[in-house]
Amino acid sequence: MHSIYKLVLGSIGTAVLVVGFSAGAWGQIPTPPVAPFANLNALTRIKGSVVCVGCSLEEVEKAHAAAGHLYELDNSQGKNKAVLRVDWVDDAARWESISMGHHLWVRAAAPVWQQLTAEENLFKKVEITGLLSSTRTLDVGQVTIIE
Repeated sequence: MHSIYKLVLGSIGTAVLVVGFSAGAWGQIPTPPVAPFANLNALTRIKGSVVCVGCSLEEVEKAHAAAGHLYELDNSQGKNKAVLRVDWVDDAARWESISMGHHLWVRAAAPVWQQLTAEENLFKKVEITGLLSSTRTLDVGQVTIIE
């Protein structure tokens, strides 16, 4: 009987210790983001036109070279910048919440970036399809010249 008493008392003591230590560990769990899955990429279609290549958004605004919703695109290699006038986005609310700074990082294969920034395509209507991340990164998968 005495050994059963020790076994039960030891089990209860162990359970109390485990619960006590795990509660302290639970207090260190970071709080979840406000919107679940907010960092996931979403397929986005953008229609507009490239108004300048190799210049910044500030330069275009100073020169009054284009009107409308302008965004500076900077490719991940840092070799080139482009300014895009956006006329339409398929998910305008998400686009506005992510692109508030009017500056987007763009990752694209070299041929896709070249097609987007080619001199012969300046001011032509284009449709860009890609994944837009909440980190203001646009992974461009396809560029279609509409005109």
